[in-house]
Amino acid sequence: MKLKILVVQPRIRYNVSYIDRLLSRFSISPPFTLQQIEALTPEKHVVDIVDENRSKIKFSREYDLVGITCFTSNAFRAYEIVDEFRKRSVKVVLGGYHFSALPKEAKQHADAVLIGEAEEIWNQVLKDAENDALKNFYIGKPVEDIPYPKRRNFSLTASVQATRGCPNGCEFCALSKMEGGKYRKRKIEKIIEEISQIKQKAIIFYDASLTIDISFTKELFNRMNELNKKFACFGNANMLKDEKFLEIAREDACKMYKFLFSFLGND
Repeated sequence: MKLKILVVQPRIRYNVSYIDRLLSRFSISPPFTLQQIEALTPEKHVVDIVDENRSKIKFSREYDLVGITCFTSNAFRAYEIVDEFRKRSVKVVLGGYHFSALPKEAKQHADAVLIGEAEEIWNQVLKDAENDALKNFYIGKPVEDIPYPKRRNFSLTASVQATRGCPNGCEFCALSKMEGGKYRKRKIEKIIEEISQIKQKAIIFYDASLTIDISFTKELFNRMNELNKKFACFGNANMLKDEKFLEIAREDACKMYKFLFSFLGND
């Protein structure tokens, strides 16, 4: 059976103007997860992807299955979308960080909840949808081979994922719920090969932290020097004390390095 599938990234802000959408369409890379899901989907199915920051959902279109992924910041909007589609008798599957952390909450709205990584289990979800036999919950196991996304939309930036998982297990962080505690690294040759095929000159690394294995990061940055690409990434704050790392990052065209502080205490 051929399915018509919609995968959605809900907007965070409720009032997204036409100008905002237009700017996002050309300046921001489409959500990486949506591109990965499309790449995982067998070609016999038809997939539409909608990032609400870039375009509107057309609820009037007929779909057999809707998949939604989000963070906690846009979970309320995700539930609004779910409820609207289910009014129209469309099956909905929820996945991603928020829903993996709170699957029972998510199941109150959706037909099925995918917990964890989608690569290993997504085809089973589709087969069950074809047979009108979706399970309540699907548990995806961490994979070693991170797939290439299906890039089809023009933008000034493109996203790449080099690693997954984190061994730190911080209580406040959703990463271990979603990607597990094992830090997995792609082969640098594969990463360089993928980036070399990307037309955009600006790359955003989709890794939660690209600096957990600093020797890996330094080697990757050194290899990227040959590609003539500018890039941004997330990393650990302690790397700001590593002058050699900062020098390598600067020389290899790192234009943005983001990190997060978490303050714990009673004050």
